[in-house]
Amino acid sequence: MKKYFNHEGWYDDSPWLIKDNSLTINQLKRFNINKINQALIKDELEEVVQTIISFLEINRLSKIYIEYE
Repeated sequence: MKKYFNHEGWYDDSPWLIKDNSLTINQLKRFNINKINQALIKDELEEVVQTIISFLEINRLSKIYIEYE
């Protein structure tokens, strides 16, 4: 999530494969919403993160690609 907010190049290649679904789930679960300075999106962001976690958990054994347009 940090790379997303800092625009650190995660979107240079699209689509890209999540190489380790379990690791991604664990990292998202540890994401601290309170460190986000953009107060207007905190509630929505928390819901989005939970939705992504849920999706990843349901599809843990599948290949999951992220596409950026």
